[in-house]
Amino acid sequence: KAIVNVNLRNFLYGIEKLVFETTIQATRDKVWKTLWDKNTYTLWSSKFCPGSYYEGTLEQGNRIHFLSPSGEGMYSNVFFYKENEHIVIEHLGMLKDYKEQTIDAETEQWTGSFEIYKLKQIDANTTQLIVEVDTLEKYLDWMNKTFPLAIQELKVLAEK
Repeated sequence: KAIVNVNLRNFLYGIEKLVFETTIQATRDKVWKTLWDKNTYTLWSSKFCPGSYYEGTLEQGNRIHFLSPSGEGMYSNVFFYKENEHIVIEHLGMLKDYKEQTIDAETEQWTGSFEIYKLKQIDANTTQLIVEVDTLEKYLDWMNKTFPLAIQELKVLAEK
């Protein structure tokens, strides 16, 4: 039932799944740490919004707040978590003044969308990163332009 609901919502609201991949010359553990360490997260995610950060602990079932310095952003749940391998984040709603906002008509279009990070160890010092992001049609161009910049920054940080 959940799969049908997600696919129907995606169809009705024009949500597309974008997939980004890169190969990073670093171990899977190092790439994971670069993705989710709060200091390095702020560096690579600055391509989306300078100074962005997250609050919360990345563990399955936990609530995470993805924030801009002004206190705006998204709140999400960690839907699935396997350290150093796979994380599925379910985006739920918006934050304003650091507070979770109720779901309104605009947010209802994308609530329940997923952002997925998968890491595959290719050899001793090479990792493939695959990112899947559910995106509303109106943000496709921006995401297709910005996400590769963020992933490139992540790659530079992880390969240091």
